Amino acid sequence: MHVRCGLHPSDAQCTTAPFTSCEQNLNGAFAHPDADSITEVGEPAGDLTTGAQKASTLASVFCIPPAYDSTTDTNGGLPGPGAVSIPGMAQLLP
Repeated sequence: MHVRCGLHPSDAQCTTAPFTSCEQNLNGAFAHPDADSITEVGEPAGDLTTGAQKASTLASVFCIPPAYDSTTDTNGGLPGPGAVSIPGMAQLLP
């Protein structure tokens, strides 16, 4: 399975040689038959009107565009998918 990044939805936007395709060059985890998506799960902080600190997790899945450097793109499998989650505390102050 090849992953197409949302930043470059068509190959027409990828014209700088040798990066003439916007699909991920390497299958990465998607070479495994059970892997077909990336899912991140965040956690809302909940009711912040109490003034207390609440745990939360920000989460995002995104596309990493090519660096247009053959060494970086080959070793990093770029363009390709990326994901991040950041746990933290939230508090609403007056």
